[in-house]
Amino acid sequence: MWTKLSAATVPEVERFDWFNDVISHSLMPLVLASERSADFQADAAALDLGAVQVSSFAYSHVRSRRTPALIRRGDPELTPALIAAAHGISVRRLYLLFRDGAESVSATVRRLRLERCRSDLARPEPAARPVHDIAARWCFGNAAAFSRAFREAYGISPTAFRRAAAQAGPYGRRPTG
Repeated sequence: MWTKLSAATVPEVERFDWFNDVISHSLMPLVLASERSADFQADAAALDLGAVQVSSFAYSHVRSRRTPALIRRGDPELTPALIAAAHGISVRRLYLLFRDGAESVSATVRRLRLERCRSDLARPEPAARPVHDIAARWCFGNAAAFSRAFREAYGISPTAFRRAAAQAGPYGRRPTG
């Protein structure tokens, strides 16, 4: 039996907060934001099948901060299908959400992983770890492919970037004396 919820039954000023609470506490931990929370509309339905729950949502424009957490986990199997499933939407809907953006779902995942690698390479703490270990941590299994992707994105090899970051010192200042 489907359980149905509708924001229409909640006072307008409380709708967005209500929906955020329902989703983040009942379905998946995430943070939602909306520029139009005053006129927010949402409907949800859930079918509990024991080990599996099927959910359906219809809602006004929201932003979610769940996907970066999945990417931070370094899941090598992070695919559009997994991202869609984690957000309770279809793969088609996920692609529609990215349709008007500058990059595809996969390109966004790759860019975010490259950014994490770049951040790690700039920090002094993991300086003893080989570049390919840092790449592997962020799911780049092939060192040569990672190096090419990094150079394409930043115009410098990962090793040269690490060296330059170390020479720049903290806060980007060159060491003196």
